[in-house]
Amino acid sequence: MEADDADLIARIYDTALDPDIWPDLMLRIAHKLGAAGSFIFELRLDDNNPQIASRIFSSNYVPEIVRDYMIRFNAEEIEDQGRFANLSAKADSVDLVSDVQLRPKLSDLLAQPNTAFMMKHGLKHRAGALLNKDLLNIDRFALQYSLDHGPITEAERRKAAIFLPHIAKVIALARPLEEQFLA
Repeated sequence: MEADDADLIARIYDTALDPDIWPDLMLRIAHKLGAAGSFIFELRLDDNNPQIASRIFSSNYVPEIVRDYMIRFNAEEIEDQGRFANLSAKADSVDLVSDVQLRPKLSDLLAQPNTAFMMKHGLKHRAGALLNKDLLNIDRFALQYSLDHGPITEAERRKAAIFLPHIAKVIALARPLEEQFLA
């Protein structure tokens, strides 16, 4: 493990007590893994109306564009997230799943309206993982890649495997603290 990796892991744990660290840290994590940005989000299944909710995202994303995306492409995201979850849940470890695994053909994936919106904003491919395999609707992680990157590589997946268990642990540890502060 590189020295920078150890520092990054330490900063991940710092977020349990200082959640304001997350946006810049999410960008740093994304760049470390060859991505343009990253998200931690969840599915909300209230009143039979499933919604994608972004909890945390990297500081390079414009909140208004993120909100617009979540509203406009909620149905597509719900469908994609179901596929990501099914693929991610197959392994015990926290491993990223490439978006190219979501559809039989890459052309089908690239033809989706949510993918076209992402491409308009300089992003093309994604990779996602369940951080909590006991509660599948919460604590999901995703990376987004620039137009010139292509799908996640095996080397990037292995590198992500160093950080994702720590992110999963911190998110789980911080959840009761968040609830206490909101009460």
